[in-house]
Amino acid sequence: MKILKLALTTIFVLLVSCSGDSENPVSQTPASNADIIDYSFGNQGLITTEGWHVDQYFADACLQPDGKIILTGTNNNRDYYSNLQTDFLAFRFDASGASDPGFSGDGVVVTNISGPAARKGKAFGVSVDTGGKIIIAGTNDITQTATAKYNSNGDLDTDFGNNGIVLDAFNTGYSVGQSVTTLPDGKFVVCGLNSETLTGPGPWSSGNKPWGNGTLALGLIKYNADGSRDTSFGNNGVVLQPLRPMLYVGYAYTYGYYMLDQWMHTKIIADNSGKLIVCTGIMAGENNPFSDIDGNNLFRYNADGSLDLSFGTDGRKTLTATYSNGRSRTAFATAPGNGYFFGGQSNANYESSVFNLQKLLGNGTEDGSFNFSPFDPGIGPGYYGGMQSVAVQSTGKIIISGTYTDIGGITYLTLCRLQPDGTPDTTFGNNSLFIKQLENYSWGGQQKLLIDAQDRIYLAFQQEYYMAVYRFNAN
Repeated sequence: MKILKLALTTIFVLLVSCSGDSENPVSQTPASNADIIDYSFGNQGLITTEGWHVDQYFADACLQPDGKIILTGTNNNRDYYSNLQTDFLAFRFDASGASDPGFSGDGVVVTNISGPAARKGKAFGVSVDTGGKIIIAGTNDITQTATAKYNSNGDLDTDFGNNGIVLDAFNTGYSVGQSVTTLPDGKFVVCGLNSETLTGPGPWSSGNKPWGNGTLALGLIKYNADGSRDTSFGNNGVVLQPLRPMLYVGYAYTYGYYMLDQWMHTKIIADNSGKLIVCTGIMAGENNPFSDIDGNNLFRYNADGSLDLSFGTDGRKTLTATYSNGRSRTAFATAPGNGYFFGGQSNANYESSVFNLQKLLGNGTEDGSFNFSPFDPGIGPGYYGGMQSVAVQSTGKIIISGTYTDIGGITYLTLCRLQPDGTPDTTFGNNSLFIKQLENYSWGGQQKLLIDAQDRIYLAFQQEYYMAVYRFNAN
């Protein structure tokens, strides 16, 4: 462990020493990274949405079968301290990295979910169905889940819900959709969090930080292609999985960034067998009351919404790669052979960010042959960081990504490739690593790894107050 950390630290120092112009570090390319970046993509391997609007917040990304990439998140239209107005935001780029004019004319779609008087929609998840329709899930002012469905050209699909939008709820109280997965039959499932009641203010001075007095629950809603609920799923199309009572659920973060997603995250995917897998993860640490619970879980559901009792303990697997402190995300993907990868931050103290990855077999037990060694990519004390995304190439090689923010507030993007057995792939980058300094105020926002049909790697991430994507060569 000490030898691995020393080696990674040495690599990091070498990369930082050749990072180039500190005024615009994201555009510079250290020589040690040159062989893995795909320079045919965008501007020297990088695309950004900088310049479109001052405040954009990245949440999720997906690839279309034709190689186009969709980025989604939230657009803040007004002063986020006094009169927050937020909308669903989506960008689409073609396979070369150019903005796609076939998507709403300029490659950008902004959707007011709430209506002109409110404008408090926030998008957190995106997926493309088998017919090429784009589905974005999020929330309307915490109180409702919000789902929008778009035609391939970026227009709202008026055959879906109410002119392309469905506002719904997991239960009474407050609901936030955080992730969406599409199914082969055109149906899809939205998952997220529900709290029966919220009261404010919270422990800080701002009045928009409410406490949860009811039961915090994981929620799932299954929809037909037209936006109606699939009533064969759960109870009238809804599944609720209680997590715990009397708990701080989240708040309308003043920057318009997370909204019930600040301290607990959920992600859903349909695995290779057609089962629904939902991951819940926490950001533990300073001021976070989730710190005292086993918030890192996998739940596996059958097609009818019942828990799959052959998985874990009664359909639930509580994971040991806990986030003991600091800032974390839920990194989750299927593994070859109906297994699963789960990763995140697992650090001994608030001033480090250890990347941790587990591999589970199809029944939820840990794969004892997986030899990943947790590591800290930083060179000294830091604030935020940790592993945030995981994806698998067709060769079985595993890509993990995350960030590290040092004590001076500088954030570094980190990418690592592993062999199928979890050991570092030293043929990738600099001894398995790619590390890049980001611009100021990036602070390790959301990330999403994607693999295309040619095994090329896409890393979508938050860069300061806009979105960005790197593409890396397959080999």
